[in-house]
Amino acid sequence: MDTIEKQAAFFDEHWPAMKQAAESGGADAVIDWIRGHTDPVEQRVLFYFARRGLMQRDWEGKNLDDYIAVVEAGIETILQMGEQSDDPKVRDARKDTANVMSYNLAADLADCWADDGLTRTRRHFEVGRSAADRCIRMRAELNKGPWPHSIAHWVKGMHCMSLDDLDAATEHFGIAVDYARQLAQANHVEESESFNFIICTAYLSFARWLQGDNNAKHHYDQAIATFDAQLRQDEKKEDAEIGLEQLRAIKERYGRDSHNRT
Repeated sequence: MDTIEKQAAFFDEHWPAMKQAAESGGADAVIDWIRGHTDPVEQRVLFYFARRGLMQRDWEGKNLDDYIAVVEAGIETILQMGEQSDDPKVRDARKDTANVMSYNLAADLADCWADDGLTRTRRHFEVGRSAADRCIRMRAELNKGPWPHSIAHWVKGMHCMSLDDLDAATEHFGIAVDYARQLAQANHVEESESFNFIICTAYLSFARWLQGDNNAKHHYDQAIATFDAQLRQDEKKEDAEIGLEQLRAIKERYGRDSHNRT
C-alpha cells in the first residue's frame, strides 16, 4: 500500500467490517478489530482512514464520542510505532500522520459546519481544543510551513470561541491571519484574493465583534460580500461556498442575537 489511493481502497474494502464493529460494540469493538490486524501498515491505514467511515458515512448509532475514542487510540498507536523505530525519518512520518489525524479531529468537532445531525457539547469543544493544541505542537516540531500553522491556529481559535474564551479565540485567529499573510506573500498572491487570508480575517473580526468592537463586524461583512461575488467565478466558487457556509453558521450560532452561546 505505497500510495494514498491503494490505502483508501484497502479501507473501503474493510469498511463493512468496521461498520459492523461500530454498530455492535462501539469504539472498543472498532479498536480491538483494528488491532487484530497484525500488520502494522494495515493498522495505520485503518486508524487513519477510520474518519472516512465513522465521521463521513452513515452507521447505526453514529456519534462523536466513539469517533473520538477511535481517533485517539489511533494517534497513540501510530506515535508508539514511531517511537519504536531508530530511523528519524520514520519517527517524523508517524508523527506527521498523528498530526493530520489531530487536525482532522479538531476540525470535525468544530461548531462551524452545516448541521450534520451530530450534537456537539462543551466536552467536544474541549476535546477539539486539546487536539488543536497537539496539532500546533507537532507542526512546530515538524517545521511545517504557513498553511498548516494557519489552519491549526484557526481551529484552536474556533474551539476557544465555542468555549466562550474570546481572548484566546482572538489570539489564535490573529496568529492564523499572520500565517495566512505569509502564505499569500510566499505564493505571490494578493491578500484580497487569498481564501485563507479572507476567512481567517473574517473569524478574527467576528470574535472581536463579540468582544464589543462594533467596527470589526465590517470586516466579517466584507468577507461575506467577497465570497458572494466569487460564487460567479468558476475557479473560486467551491471555496466561496465553503467560506459562506462557515461564516453564516458561526453568526447564527454565536452572534450577539444567538441563544446558542456556550
